[in-house]
Amino acid sequence: MQTYINSIKIMDYINKNFSEDISLETLAERSFYNPSYFSRIFKERFGMGFKTYIVKLRTDKAAELLKTTNMPIKDILIKCGFNDKNAFYRALERWYNTTPSKLRELQITEE
Repeated sequence: MQTYINSIKIMDYINKNFSEDISLETLAERSFYNPSYFSRIFKERFGMGFKTYIVKLRTDKAAELLKTTNMPIKDILIKCGFNDKNAFYRALERWYNTTPSKLRELQITEE
C-alpha cells in the first residue's frame, strides 16, 4: 500500500514539474528508494521507463498547446521542458507521427 501512495505522490510531483530538469536519481531519493529499484518499479507500474515517460508527458503537453494556442513553437518547446528543438521534433514524430506545424494545421482544419 505504501508503494501505491508513493506512486501517487511521485506522479503528482512529475505532473507539476514536468518542464523542469527532473532526474530519476532525484525522484528515487525523494521516495527513499535506490535509483535502480525505483527505475524498475517505475517501469513495471507505468509501462515505460522514466525518461520515456517524461518525454511522452512533455510531448503531450506540447501537442495540447499546439492545438489550443497560437504560441510560437519555440516558446512551447521551452515551456514544456525541451532543451533542444531537434529532440522536440523527434519526440513529436515518435508519438504523433507529425511535425509541430502539421499538427497545428490539422487542428485548424478540424475546427
